[in-house]
Amino acid sequence: MINSKLWLKLGCLSLAMSATPWLAQAACTSEIKSLSGMQTIGNTLDYKVKVETNGKLAKATFACDVENNGWISNSTIKAGVTLRGGTLTGYIVNEGTISDIVFVGISLQGGILAGTITNHSKVGGALKDVQLAANAKITGGTLQGNIQGDKTAPALLENLKIKAGSKLSGVILGNKVQKGKNVTIEEASSGDTTTPTTPTTPTTPTSALKIGGLFSLSGSLSEYGTTEQNAALLAAKDLTAAGYPVEIMSADDTGDATTGVTMATNLIMTDKVSALIGAAASSVTMAVAEQVTIPNQVLQISYASTSPAITNLAADNGQDWLFRTSSSDTLQGSALATLAFDTGYTKVSVFYIDDAYGQGLNKVFTENFQNLGGSVVAAVPINAEVAKTYQTELTQAAVDGSEALIAITFPTQAEVYIPEAAKGKFFDKFLFAEALKSETLLKKAGAKVLEGMCGTAAGNPPSRSLDNLNSSYQTEYKKSPAPGALTSNAYDAVIVTALAAYAAQVAGKEVNSQTIRDYLREVATPPGTAVGTGIDGLKQALALLKAGTPVDYIGASGSVDFDSNGDVVGAMEIWCYEKGQIVTKEIQQPEMPDDSAVMGEAAVAFEATDLNTQETALGNLVADILLATAQTGDNATQAALLNSGSLKDGLELGPVTENKISALAPPFGNMMVIVDVTGLQLLETLEHALTQGNGDYPSAFPLVAGMEVTYCASSKKCNNPLQKKGIVTNIDIGGQMVDLKQTYRLATNDYLTWGGDAFTILQDACSKGNYCQNTGHLLTDLVKDYFKNNSPVSKAVDGRLKVAE
Repeated sequence: MINSKLWLKLGCLSLAMSATPWLAQAACTSEIKSLSGMQTIGNTLDYKVKVETNGKLAKATFACDVENNGWISNSTIKAGVTLRGGTLTGYIVNEGTISDIVFVGISLQGGILAGTITNHSKVGGALKDVQLAANAKITGGTLQGNIQGDKTAPALLENLKIKAGSKLSGVILGNKVQKGKNVTIEEASSGDTTTPTTPTTPTTPTSALKIGGLFSLSGSLSEYGTTEQNAALLAAKDLTAAGYPVEIMSADDTGDATTGVTMATNLIMTDKVSALIGAAASSVTMAVAEQVTIPNQVLQISYASTSPAITNLAADNGQDWLFRTSSSDTLQGSALATLAFDTGYTKVSVFYIDDAYGQGLNKVFTENFQNLGGSVVAAVPINAEVAKTYQTELTQAAVDGSEALIAITFPTQAEVYIPEAAKGKFFDKFLFAEALKSETLLKKAGAKVLEGMCGTAAGNPPSRSLDNLNSSYQTEYKKSPAPGALTSNAYDAVIVTALAAYAAQVAGKEVNSQTIRDYLREVATPPGTAVGTGIDGLKQALALLKAGTPVDYIGASGSVDFDSNGDVVGAMEIWCYEKGQIVTKEIQQPEMPDDSAVMGEAAVAFEATDLNTQETALGNLVADILLATAQTGDNATQAALLNSGSLKDGLELGPVTENKISALAPPFGNMMVIVDVTGLQLLETLEHALTQGNGDYPSAFPLVAGMEVTYCASSKKCNNPLQKKGIVTNIDIGGQMVDLKQTYRLATNDYLTWGGDAFTILQDACSKGNYCQNTGHLLTDLVKDYFKNNSPVSKAVDGRLKVAE
């Protein structure tokens, strides 16, 4: 990938070396249009397009270059056009070049594929009659027809199927490639990969695990960048000494999103790192995730980004590539508000940096302070670029009897406005967020001005792991870490990445970003033998993993228990400036949710074994819960439909705990969506669910509520189907046979309205201007609430899915 801004500036001229540059792009205008939301285009776009992260476009013909950060479905890319990044789905006709995308079924035909093309593991579709650019990498799905690669720089194919009769040249077959009958491969594969060998014991790798690191070595957070980089390097040194060699490939993101994207791209594409830690600034972390790591399916763990927006970043919805070892500012905002109120303030003003970090923390602080009974009389955004004076902003803040200034900025801005505020008598009372726990600010503003002023920050509870890190850091670098740096979080990010890589290796898996991601929670979350920091702790961890014993890494920052969003819940510190020093006053331990808390009781056992093949009590229960919840907020909802893949586990007879319900369904692709469909669309959706459940998408089998569906086991012996060559013979909704022309309101999930499991009918219904609302409610939360309020819970198979005799 390349710098997105540079690519946009190149525009049509960037394609001057393509086969038909002027014919294909003569109509391109100079404008670049950003498209967001859900749109059905239906025509040819003669301008360069940037699809935003929340953009979902259908049925477009692109005549000019596309920077895709969102979803594009059922579209055509014209000759000479380059489409880069994001997700494609449905039926794609390619006459140009597509690079570095995730493909979510069904068919992509023609043109050139470059960079990394990842077919989603659940719904990977077919790539037909395509050319593969030099060193391209194709993972997942199927290849079909005539596939031509570059013989001098062959494309790598992994974890995919090659359909019968296909002809391939210029490729290398990697792991898990299945070949159909009469497949011709002109360029020889490097070994037989249809039955990959699985090592029974791990060996010491011949080369170090490469982990990329983004650090703010210059710019607004440079005071902390070197310390955080040193912590990552120390982690790699400890791991190498413990027997698992790790190399950190560092880059300076300067605290700038554009620079961060460029540096991350270089680390992934040029240095070939297996995972990325960073960045520090939330705005950089989010830009890198949206534009680089998620499109390329590379694990990213931030050690310092705290914006609440990261938790539910749209680009990572359903992806699970973005993690962090620092707590969300949802926690710090509450702690800062409590500190302000307990200090005695009832009216305050806020200075906040105008980016994802400042906006998010300001919002959470304001909500919590107001809930406590306080009032925010002014909230003034501050530009990231440092100004010579903040007289205007201080005047805006010092209003209506404001008693203190809550400072949520970086040190470079505070070094200017704190002395100004004191000298001009705008404010003499301050409270600070984590970034202003700064020795540089202490020097610039003066100990007298800051004496007794306090703030909040991520806290490190006392532990042997923390002592080990502090001692090692002092020995290695002959100084203590910078007070405001998230030293322990950076160290822990490297350690959990490496332990996950080793766990994957022990299991006989290829060590890559996906396998590291897949084992990340396993090495950092109970149950497992607790292991700590330092060389001895890591030797113990590696030995346990080698022996097949699970581990639970307890980091220098505390427990690194990643939740379903990749977040951790850490301690908070109350600190103050006292006598020219930064002093820790209190470490507040978080109130951890009790996953063993009993939510209710199951009166029957809800088995998950037959979910993909027939009606089950578990499927009926969850579909009924979805419908009942939808009807509570929208009584026009008539039925519910989910795919069996929405559920991953069952519930045992007896007490049902929170962690059992959390294991019931994955957190991604399971938010409740309410959408209008015609009777015909519902019929076609059920046809797909019932036929593909026995075909390419076994997890497509339907779970329904509010309707009864009768279907044949096979279309070959099916009397009176509702659709020619179909298998559905009857659909009753509310006791009446479905009217194919009538509109019905259906509760489903966002995975299906994205087109997951090839449910393109629901995707089209949601993208064509129909009523389609994502409620934001997770399926697991709905189930938890149901068990809380309705236990003991039972459900039976009641014939809502009937096989015709």
